[in-house]
Amino acid sequence: MTKKLVEQSDFEWMSSNLTDTEGKPFADVPTYKIMNKQGIKIGVISLTDDMNTTSSDGKVVQQDLIQSAKHAVKKMKETKKVDAVIALTQESLKKDEQLLAEVLEINAVFTEEQAEDQSFIHEYENNRYILAPEGNLGSMIRLDIIKDGKDIELKPSVIEVDHTVPEDPELKKLADYYQNKLEEELGKPIAKLEIPLVYGDNHETRYQETNIGNFVADSYRSFYNADIGMMNGGGIRTSIPAGEFTLRDAYSILPFQNKVILADVKGETIKAALENGVSRVENLGGGFMQISGMTYSYNPAKPVGSRVETISVNNEPIDMQKTYKVAMLNYVFNGGDGYTMFKDSQLLVDEQSARTDAEVLIEYAKELGVINVGTEGRINVVQ
Repeated sequence: MTKKLVEQSDFEWMSSNLTDTEGKPFADVPTYKIMNKQGIKIGVISLTDDMNTTSSDGKVVQQDLIQSAKHAVKKMKETKKVDAVIALTQESLKKDEQLLAEVLEINAVFTEEQAEDQSFIHEYENNRYILAPEGNLGSMIRLDIIKDGKDIELKPSVIEVDHTVPEDPELKKLADYYQNKLEEELGKPIAKLEIPLVYGDNHETRYQETNIGNFVADSYRSFYNADIGMMNGGGIRTSIPAGEFTLRDAYSILPFQNKVILADVKGETIKAALENGVSRVENLGGGFMQISGMTYSYNPAKPVGSRVETISVNNEPIDMQKTYKVAMLNYVFNGGDGYTMFKDSQLLVDEQSARTDAEVLIEYAKELGVINVGTEGRINVVQ
């Protein structure tokens, strides 16, 4: 699929570290590019990380980031003298810092967004930068490259894209076209839903097992083949009637665009998380945990902190000292809804590398083809 997109694109693709199984550049794209801008020769390389979180057919191989960068820069400089080297990356801030530390020829890194509402300029060291433009294009980062003899100076700045920026008629026409296409795509069925997915007229996902909660938690667990999938009930926002299940339905269920991360979590931490989840059920607290790959029971009449009575993982009593692979939202892992207990758990896939919750749900629905999920005693409310 990606190769077809490359062939059909009217712009140039580039990758410095993705290859086929024989070690040749993936889809025959270049590994670097040299541009001449007003007499300044700028070399550009491109690096992609965490391909393990992307669906593939096994024909694309992610090579080592640092070694690939060094190789691309060396080949570039053998071809032509360049004044500055820019890296375009899809990797974490920590890995961007490692890249600048080990590949000294790189002057600046343009990396993936760190937030949907803000651009970031990180000065790694004197006149070397990591630049992360805002995710939703509310602002952009401009990088001025100034050459004075043999010296190069970089001046990054943030440009706000707000109401003061005049609308371009041609771009509006293009945006309207794609908006109409989006509406059309959102309405296309991706699976058949045999029974309704029920959120509940009384917000049942916030105090008991629901089939929609099972469906979402199952999708998270399936995506990573994890031991456990967890979904805070308050993040599920609507019911879906039986019939055709569409992209719009998936985005309606999970509208917040949180990321589904993977972490190693000890059994005792899982118990603490479940206690937190049932601590506000009488007030319909949004932190109530819908789950997959496990079962638990709780007594709402007991004091907060001691309401959970039993927990099983894969049909066996939970081992408080054992580590389990848990798929959950970054919102929960980072402390949302009172989930502060995960701070010592080890992240295996962080939010910068993860897919959004709706994307994971869509992929799972497509795999199922027919969705027929019920309740099955995963959560037992002791009266």
